[in-house]
Amino acid sequence: MSVIELKNINKYFGKDTAQVHVLRDLNFTAEKGKLILILGPSGSGKSTFLTIAGGLQSADSGRVMINDKDI
Repeated sequence: MSVIELKNINKYFGKDTAQVHVLRDLNFTAEKGKLILILGPSGSGKSTFLTIAGGLQSADSGRVMINDKDI
């Protein structure tokens, strides 16, 4: 059973021509008891991913589920 699941997550920052697609069709599953490591260079979307997964920020599209319930 997955504890946290993100499906087809997209997140944009900025407006119009200055818009940046930070997360593109991201899929992620974390299962109970598993250790997860998030790596990437500065500006790659790690913090954005974690704030969406934690429910602190909303995605522009896609689904976030915790214990099989949409948040």
